[in-house]
Amino acid sequence: MLASTGAVLWVTASGEQREAQRLARAIESLDALQRQVRIRAATDGTTLNSRGWPVTIDPAWFSGEVPLNPYVPSDYPWVEIASSYEAQLADPAIRQAVSRHVAAYWYNPATGIVRARVGPRVTDAEAVELYNTINGTRVEALFGGGATIERDLRARLNKPRAHKPNAQADAASSAADAP
Repeated sequence: MLASTGAVLWVTASGEQREAQRLARAIESLDALQRQVRIRAATDGTTLNSRGWPVTIDPAWFSGEVPLNPYVPSDYPWVEIASSYEAQLADPAIRQAVSRHVAAYWYNPATGIVRARVGPRVTDAEAVELYNTINGTRVEALFGGGATIERDLRARLNKPRAHKPNAQADAASSAADAP
């Protein structure tokens, strides 16, 4: 009996340690994306919008592998570029990668903000807590952002504006959407 109790405690501690490592990787990946956005905004050679932020996040900015979100499957789109309708948002209206049409990260070129989405959790409260922990935010729900934005996002769920890390960035179309 003591052996099985010890095994359960070891498995639980091991699982908690893996989850802590996963969380650390998520925060590090988000920081790497945000850092590159700031660096590219301050250096020559990057197409900037009228507010001084890169119009897109280019996978070529990252030597080797692009930062991946460990809470979203790697075959999901990598980064979604916020539309002009979302320019005033600090967080995406959809904060959880609920389908293959929702990217792991969201970038708002109007503000230079990058956010990491989260995958499904046991409860919405757990997902909100995880989202806030990774992003350093205080959102209260997984979805939200105003009726117009939500209507626009629902319409776009089948036509995402996201790209995978190996795809070439389309700066021209992103520049057209950037304020």
